Amino acid sequence: MSGAPELPAPHRLLEVAVGDYSLSFPPERDASVESAQFPDMVGIYRGLTNGHIPPSQGTFADEVARQVRGHPRPAVFARACRTYPSFVRQQHAVLVLQEHFPVVVWDRWLDQLQGVDVLVVDERGLAAGLDLSTNTATAREWHVVKGDRHAKPPIPVLEVYAEPGEYRVGPFWLHHPTRLIEQVRLTMEENILRALGDIESNADDVYQQAERRPKCSRQDFEAGIRGAVAYFRARLLGSMTG
Repeated sequence: MSGAPELPAPHRLLEVAVGDYSLSFPPERDASVESAQFPDMVGIYRGLTNGHIPPSQGTFADEVARQVRGHPRPAVFARACRTYPSFVRQQHAVLVLQEHFPVVVWDRWLDQLQGVDVLVVDERGLAAGLDLSTNTATAREWHVVKGDRHAKPPIPVLEVYAEPGEYRVGPFWLHHPTRLIEQVRLTMEENILRALGDIESNADDVYQQAERRPKCSRQDFEAGIRGAVAYFRARLLGSMTG
């Protein structure tokens, strides 16, 4: 007897769902609304998802407008409508990343405190932050504003831009799954190589400051450093392609 059919990957379930969604962007704007500190919109969005299925734009915007008081409702609703596609894009990226990495974090504190959308940690404990956006002039201008609001986080941050038309599902520009994974892995690899290169190039400074056996010559010490770097390069980068 054959088993139950295998379900599509979670990101594919999202794609099937949003393929029939529609988007609209009301023109209302209000200066006080644009500068207001909104509630946790990531949390609102995630609370409205049904498994891997995003809420509709109207459902999300209605809930944001319900929670934001003291401002003109049409302008609040319009701002939420403009923000909504980015949360669909982020959710899709998170589902893709979860298929390849053991730890993928997506919450309000990453954005508010570190200025990144998603944190990814691989099986060796190496981490990278992701800043997800679309490749448009408006999105890049917003990234400059966002960058000025936060100190640089103590982890490498990869800016990933969804290219117009590259991976479009219904009305949404999403990140191409294969390219996204390749970019994350490449960022981690480049940071490993940079760190190992720094160790090797600073061997002389380390030699002068490190405690060592009296008969350990500079040449022997540098040879040990190079051997250690070669070992870690082989051990760390040898598992990058998994």
